[in-house]
Amino acid sequence: MIYIDEEKKKEIDSLQFVALTRRQFKLALLENDLLNTVEQSIAAIEDPVLKTRIEIEYNESEKFERTNDSVQYMLSILNLTDDQVDEMWRYAMTL
Repeated sequence: MIYIDEEKKKEIDSLQFVALTRRQFKLALLENDLLNTVEQSIAAIEDPVLKTRIEIEYNESEKFERTNDSVQYMLSILNLTDDQVDEMWRYAMTL
């Protein structure tokens, strides 16, 4: 029997999530009625450096990687569980 710790399991699980195109990412947000929430939340970030960084990542990225820190920040704004994000990500990969 092979034992895999939780950290390694999460790493392996994350490999199933390919990077999304900007189109896929934004369409998935739109179809889940979350696009405006993300955009309004980014606009409301008080820290100017963080706000600019997230705006650049959101507006200029061609690909959105599930494990990217800025993507994680954007998804954390939505207050979704990891399972909900995973489900939405899987759906977005089909768009």
